[in-house]
Formats: sequence, structure tokens, C-alpha cells
Amino acid sequence: MIIITIELVDAKTGQSQELGRGQIWNTGKGTQELGEYQAIFKFDDRIWMSNVARFRRQELTAWHLLARALRAAGLLAAARLAEAPAALV
Repeated sequence: MIIITIELVDAKTGQSQELGRGQIWNTGKGTQELGEYQAIFKFDDRIWMSNVARFRRQELTAWHLLARALRAAGLLAAARLAEAPAALV
């Protein structure tokens, strides 16, 4: 299982506040090459769930899996590259 925690950390005090949490787990239904995963993401009182099928687990990373799970949950649709700071584009 992969656990994702998003925290806001105060630069002065170092105190942190959890903003959201997610989990991605293997369903056990894939093959050695292609994984099948389910995910849940929680933010405040909202919950999103998603499925990732045919994930090429030997070629891709956990970051790819997270991105696909977020996209499948509809959470990446609102994020646009044009909205990123110019230094990151």
C-alpha cells in the first residue's frame, strides 16, 4: 500500500497541519507486468475513489501510479500546466 499525506508546514514554527491523505493499494488481480490498483483520496469531508488498470509496474514509478490514480479520480482535470509558476514550465 502507498500512503500519500499532504501537509502544510509553517516555515517559521515548523508546525504542520494535514490537508489531505490518500491510499493506493494493489487489488491482486493484475499480472507481474500489469498491475491493477484502487485508490482513495480524502480532503476535508470529501472523498474520491479511483481504479487504475493495466499499470505497467515494471516500467513506471510510484509517481506515475499516483498521477494516474489522481487523474482517474478526476483530481487532475482541474490542474492545468498553464497555471503553474513560470519557473516550473
